[in-house]
Amino acid sequence: MTSLAALLSDRLVLGAIDLSLMALAAAVMLRVFGSDRAPHVSAFVWLAVLAKPLISLAGGTLVHVTAVPRQWAAAEPVGGMAAIAPWVALAWLIGVFVFAGRMIRDWWRADQIIRNAVEPSDDLADFYRQLAGRSRAPRLRVSSAVTSPAIAGWIRPVILIPSWMATNEAPREQLFWSLRHELMHARRLDTLAGLVRRISEALLFFHPLVWWAGSRWERSVELACDRAVARSSEEAAIYASQLYRILIEMRKQGERPPVPAMSMMKTEIGRRIRTLLDRPARPARMLPVAVLIFAAAAACAGLTYQPPRPAANPDNCPDAAKHAPVSPTAPR
Repeated sequence: MTSLAALLSDRLVLGAIDLSLMALAAAVMLRVFGSDRAPHVSAFVWLAVLAKPLISLAGGTLVHVTAVPRQWAAAEPVGGMAAIAPWVALAWLIGVFVFAGRMIRDWWRADQIIRNAVEPSDDLADFYRQLAGRSRAPRLRVSSAVTSPAIAGWIRPVILIPSWMATNEAPREQLFWSLRHELMHARRLDTLAGLVRRISEALLFFHPLVWWAGSRWERSVELACDRAVARSSEEAAIYASQLYRILIEMRKQGERPPVPAMSMMKTEIGRRIRTLLDRPARPARMLPVAVLIFAAAAACAGLTYQPPRPAANPDNCPDAAKHAPVSPTAPR
């Protein structure tokens, strides 16, 4: 049991350091090239940062970079963390249990909202089928428990629209842009990526950078879907105006507590409108190369402890004969 706790503690330390280095490298890279210039690339980078702890904890790295002092290892019997490794493992298990429970609770709340939602009207269903354009599009449901369009469900997502948007009085243009945005989430598999984020946050709940990387990923995903549905300056201006009208209507409906298991449309809506109104700019030419190198490092490279120093052996020392005491010899 002690050896298992030491192994777990060692992997937690290495995973935390891996995450710190990857998050800082991602922040610098996206700062240099501009995260809002290519939000889909930014979302991929932050997802790689969030997936890195899962790889580190599983020990699945192909290339081990020896950079962590041996004294930090829990398996080191002298000067290491062997004495506190069982307590570290116990505290980590309790924290994982708490945050995994929160994740299950959020999933249950989202599932209850989906179950209580109703089928759309025939006209709305036909409008959605024409807009989706494919047979395996997520199901569409109408719910009074949400104030903004949302996509819920990690494995089998469902698009939810609020009741006020499903009425005949609601402008079809608002519904058009909202459904295109949520469909883009489904096509990009953002719900599965959101599950990776929640698992990473549950496993490394003690690390502040995992929560920061998760919020950066969420913002990048929303901006990426906005950029994908509004590809020209004219479309961006129309979409931004509709987002503003949706925000006004949401405030009229009143605030409801958000469900983390859903990707809701109101995430930093002011920043999204401002980004849409900016002139679209293509990413720098070297950004794809930098992202490929970053992703390869995240998937393959991992830190490891320095090997233990071998004990000094006087027989292997070339100067041992010079410093060895000379025993007196008896006269003949």
